[in-house]
Amino acid sequence: MDSYGSKRGYGLVLMLLTTVLYNILILILLKFTNSYIVANLLKLLLVACNIYQIYYILLFSTLKCKIDEKNLNIYAIGSFKKVIIPLNEIEGYTMSTGKIKGVKLNGVAASSFVMGRFVIDKIGISRMFVTDNKNVFYIKTKHMNYAVSPLDYKKFEETLECNDLHVTE
Repeated sequence: MDSYGSKRGYGLVLMLLTTVLYNILILILLKFTNSYIVANLLKLLLVACNIYQIYYILLFSTLKCKIDEKNLNIYAIGSFKKVIIPLNEIEGYTMSTGKIKGVKLNGVAASSFVMGRFVIDKIGISRMFVTDNKNVFYIKTKHMNYAVSPLDYKKFEETLECNDLHVTE
């Protein structure tokens, strides 16, 4: 069973700065509002934004992949977020480097990291677990595509090849 950590880019810093910006903006709005209802809605928005950002910060910082003899496992935040892909359902993989071109359906993203569901150009709907845009593996299955960016990408690719999984177009 091989375990692969994810390469960390500047995404964590970007998410932290975004969280601070949200908090400052909402707190400024709270300071200048005179309505009880609006103030409570802003407080609710503050809590919701922080929970959302904390989830993706934890997901980003704890993401790992594991390949055993039967499955490719993607997990984070302990076992809270766990994706199990049976190796016999994987049709192949594609590897890419550079800016990730796609449309966000949900999640957080910048040009160099993507977490969530996206429609990726020439690949389709994908569940993205990409912490750095260098050496991104798109894993193709019948129902969904998955993307990961392992730190030791050469060993990850060798393990995929050893399990009779090959590059697809």
